[in-house]
Amino acid sequence: MAISAVKVEFTGDYPFTPSVRSVQYQNLTYSSCDFQGKFIGVDADVTACGFEIDTVDTFATAVDITGTKVGTTKVFNGGIEDLEAETLYYVRGYVTVDSEKQYSGYWTIITPVAPILGAVTFSDLTDVSFVLNGSYDVTLDTGDSVGFVYDTSADFDVSPVTISDAIVDTGAKTFSKSVTGLDPGETYYVKAFIIIVGDTSYGDVVNETMNWSITITPPSNGSITADPESVADGGDTLLTFTPSEGY
Repeated sequence: MAISAVKVEFTGDYPFTPSVRSVQYQNLTYSSCDFQGKFIGVDADVTACGFEIDTVDTFATAVDITGTKVGTTKVFNGGIEDLEAETLYYVRGYVTVDSEKQYSGYWTIITPVAPILGAVTFSDLTDVSFVLNGSYDVTLDTGDSVGFVYDTSADFDVSPVTISDAIVDTGAKTFSKSVTGLDPGETYYVKAFIIIVGDTSYGDVVNETMNWSITITPPSNGSITADPESVADGGDTLLTFTPSEGY
């Protein structure tokens, strides 16, 4: 009788040297990433585990990421920060058996994407105040923040003011701040910033010129009013002269 097939099934650990079966990434930001690896083989034979990451697929200058095993599940986790945005990285997992690293047979490739800040807009502009509005496209974690910087110089080298207490709507991913005490007729330059994992990125610079204040010296025998009392450069205002009775 001919045998057409033989089925072999292991009921315990695979009886060979442990090796990495898979490597996955998660929680990728523009400067950090978490990794999870899985291996097969006898768990007790694995004395260490982790990942290597490099910008070249030869891993010639690889950074070692120490992994932590999850009980006896043959799963191990690790993470890294301070990555460069818009950079291609190669990642591989390993387990250490008898003082030798057994690497995964393939790479995982990641490219951290820099966060995008929407263009800053101005609202409620007067001669001495405005409201700054910004937006972002990532999820803010504990310690992350957004804000604005403004100055009268496009190079932000005169007297830059940093706003770190903007009102943030995490659901809409927007933020805003009312700014007062500005100078009439002055042009202000503004850029938004986002801080994630301690790294700061800035958006494009925009500018706005404040309205002019209409200053009226009260006359002796009547009144003069302006509507509006602040006006954009080249704009119009209506002056109303009201003499006192008898004048």
